Amino acid sequence: MSNDINSTRLRRLCWFAKPLLVAASMAASCAAASMPARPVGDVAQEILFTSMRDGMMQIYGMRDDGSGEHRLTRTDSSELQPVWSPDGARVAYISYRSGQGDIYVMNADGGMQTRLTDMPGLEQQPRWSPDGSRIAFMADQNGPGGIFVMAADGSGRRALTPADMDAADPAWSPDGKRIAFIQGQGKSARIMLVELENGAIRPLTRDGKNERNPVWSPDGRQVMYLAPGGRTEGVNIKLASVDSGEVVSLTQNQYINSQASFSPDGSRVVYLSNADTQGGAMNLHTINRDGSGAKNLTHSEVQDLAPVWSGDGSHIYFMSFKDWPGQIYRINPDGTGRQRLTTTQAQESYPVARPSATQQALVGQSK
Repeated sequence: MSNDINSTRLRRLCWFAKPLLVAASMAASCAAASMPARPVGDVAQEILFTSMRDGMMQIYGMRDDGSGEHRLTRTDSSELQPVWSPDGARVAYISYRSGQGDIYVMNADGGMQTRLTDMPGLEQQPRWSPDGSRIAFMADQNGPGGIFVMAADGSGRRALTPADMDAADPAWSPDGKRIAFIQGQGKSARIMLVELENGAIRPLTRDGKNERNPVWSPDGRQVMYLAPGGRTEGVNIKLASVDSGEVVSLTQNQYINSQASFSPDGSRVVYLSNADTQGGAMNLHTINRDGSGAKNLTHSEVQDLAPVWSGDGSHIYFMSFKDWPGQIYRINPDGTGRQRLTTTQAQESYPVARPSATQQALVGQSK
């Protein structure tokens, strides 16, 4: 039974990330000396990322031009999945310092690291509510995964899904009233919506199957997701209307299209695709929300991974294996101005952009 549970956890952690995991295991031997902690009160960093330079995955911060790198976590365990709070003041993340994955929160400068969960099994995928007052997450409790929500201080935890539903990957609607999530695995996986007010659960699409990675549009009208097909159908990006369930395809090819996210204004999408390399390396692409204007930004012969928009939409951050075993880069949305931000011999991965000042101000007004 435990082997089955561990396999399930691995599948959830590794969707479209096999190249990254291979690199991580090789990068441990290249770890460099640790950097000093940032002085408390200096929260100038705009980007969070995880680094193997200390032998174990740790969370770092840096400014948007790559300067001011500093270590936020300092443990002998893996620290990963950092997520900015909407106001940019705190960071939720996963820590294995207890021997299993638990959710922690810390201040933006790395101070006040506080454990929020202590459940049986694994807790992961922390997601802040749009107003920053709550955190949704997945917990398996040594069995099928479930979606939970709690206050930002860890109090008031409650389950949003039945114990036997096998749910993961929560995503808040922009108004904070619903959460999209994945029910099931493999070909039976589909996206569901749960209402926070009354707990009602329904499928997003009428005939959905084999759906992955829900992402809400900033206006809350659509959910973007991945739909893996058969061997000749590829993995494509789709958009579903929240109200009608109507589905349109953003990409339509026989290759892999993944890790898609909306620009802050919702007009464009950045994603990975190996269509131009005919099944080879994943490159960064952008496309307009209506499916027009698709463009390859990197034209790389090596893997690009984990693209994210800057808070103001002026840049895209990503990881590239151009510099082994993986470094973080910045590029303009039109493909110009590519700049390497990290320069170590260890793996630097999964950049997370801080919310823009405008986004932070909106959170303050909603409280």
